[in-house]
Amino acid sequence: MERNGWKLAGILLTVSLLFETRVLWAGNNLLTNPGFEKCTLEEVNNQKVFGWSINTWAAPGTAELVTDEEKTHSGSQCILFHPKTPGQEAHIFQMVPVKSDRKYLFKVWARADKKVIDKLTYPPRIKLVVYQYKDGQFLGSVGSNYLSPVTEKWKEFTYEYTPAKEEINNVGCAIAVVDCPVYIDDASFTLTEE
Repeated sequence: MERNGWKLAGILLTVSLLFETRVLWAGNNLLTNPGFEKCTLEEVNNQKVFGWSINTWAAPGTAELVTDEEKTHSGSQCILFHPKTPGQEAHIFQMVPVKSDRKYLFKVWARADKKVIDKLTYPPRIKLVVYQYKDGQFLGSVGSNYLSPVTEKWKEFTYEYTPAKEEINNVGCAIAVVDCPVYIDDASFTLTEE
């Protein structure tokens, strides 16, 4: 019986190592629920976005589930993410593992309503931010400059990231909206090279 237990443990360890290796292969999207297709209306109404967290400690935002396919970039759902205080960044993010000294590409598709854009003095902006961690300890964040303009048509925004310190093994991939509600869809965070 003990031998079978060790055999099972070995199989589980092998499977978990294979899964971890597969997840970190170049080209694989490391984000969970990148197109917001796994969200439910009830959860999002309670500010729970499957796979994602909404920053609640500084410049918080609110999420709204969009189920009108004419308003999505792809699929049947996307998120309309609002800054609670326009002019202050609101972040929606999720944690992923990374390898040091590798290049990653963080992308998201975004757009805003024309009626909202027309009320602004300047075109709306978003920002892609990476929170850096070593074994759960926060080591600071890096990110793109403000990416502009967000228009009424879907546009892809990108940020290339390389962990600056060898010890970084997890990051929080954050999409920040700042000026107005922004539709976000089809996010990705991929290892670009082995």
